Amino acid sequence: MMATTLFNWLMFLLSFRAGCRAFTRPVLSGRDYVRFDRAATIVRTIADSISDVDGIQPLISAAVLKISYDGASFSGWSASDDPKTSPVASAIIPKDPPRSRKRQRNRGIHGLNSGRPRSVEGIIQSCMSKLFGNVDPRLVVVEGWSPTDKGVHNLHMVALVYCLTTDDPSEYEAGLTVSGKRLPHPTNSSDLTCFRPLRVDAKKLGFTLNRMLPPDVRILQAADMPNLLDGVPFHPTLSCLSKTYHYSLSTGTKPDPIKRRFNWYVGRQLDENRLKQAAAMLMGEHECNALHITVSATSDDGWLDSSAITLAIKAEHFDCKMTRFIVGCMVGVATDRLDFDDLQAMLETGQRHAQFEYAPAKGLVLTHVDLTSEIHWQSVNE
Repeated sequence: MMATTLFNWLMFLLSFRAGCRAFTRPVLSGRDYVRFDRAATIVRTIADSISDVDGIQPLISAAVLKISYDGASFSGWSASDDPKTSPVASAIIPKDPPRSRKRQRNRGIHGLNSGRPRSVEGIIQSCMSKLFGNVDPRLVVVEGWSPTDKGVHNLHMVALVYCLTTDDPSEYEAGLTVSGKRLPHPTNSSDLTCFRPLRVDAKKLGFTLNRMLPPDVRILQAADMPNLLDGVPFHPTLSCLSKTYHYSLSTGTKPDPIKRRFNWYVGRQLDENRLKQAAAMLMGEHECNALHITVSATSDDGWLDSSAITLAIKAEHFDCKMTRFIVGCMVGVATDRLDFDDLQAMLETGQRHAQFEYAPAKGLVLTHVDLTSEIHWQSVNE
């Protein structure tokens, strides 16, 4: 039935186009009839191929995406200050001047010093709003499991994306509520109570987003939203068991200019033994949060005469700037700016030492997250 309807509509459009030409040209040439016959043959072939497909593409209202991005040119993950989703920021920050067709390919890639902040969540919201039919980007919800700070990179950000039908709270009574989170929340990937549908699967959604996103953001994998687990819907934050961050340090006589965007050069006065002792002091239970730190070092025998040190930090949850605080304490002890007594006093009192320095965000990468729900990932092709 669907194939027949599509065939009739396409034949009507072709006939209408030929009829319009008849009004502008007194007689249709033989070439026009040949083109019409070829187009009719193509339409008939498409209709036959559609009729062979079993069923229709199901509707999807929520999907889970695994996102990777370079945080050097972003103001962070959260879109709270993004001008595309904040009407106040849109009124303050002027619009960009008209761009040529060649420069339009790089639109959306603004530096942090250009006066127009960028957030990963805001860019995904903008792209998803176009897929849902040019809706208001504030209706698109992108919930990640760990908002990152300005300049932090990410290899394993998992986000749940869906679009609300309206911004009127009175129409959300049918939606399922989640404790401490925004209302409503979908129960599965086909929940249509108060969510807009898309007639694509999760893999095709990730492929389409990769065509729309700037080059410093990529969708690596996509999946349907998992079903309810013990009556609780999937949520990236509530379903998270533990997270693993990697921080890259560089030591030696010369800094590596190629890796300067992704590591922290601390010079050559770094004692690895004191670094490991500081890691041993920080590991353990801290306010019901199990912290585990692993230190690994690799030497470079080339012209740089440097070595790279990677700190793997795993915990159940991370507070704001918690990882950068841990790395700053370890580097402070390893460079003799802090003593072990100073580190112990900072852990007991919670007050920073005068010589303490937060580690810069450029060396921090979120690499892995353990979840309670099983997600059936599908790789997204370019």
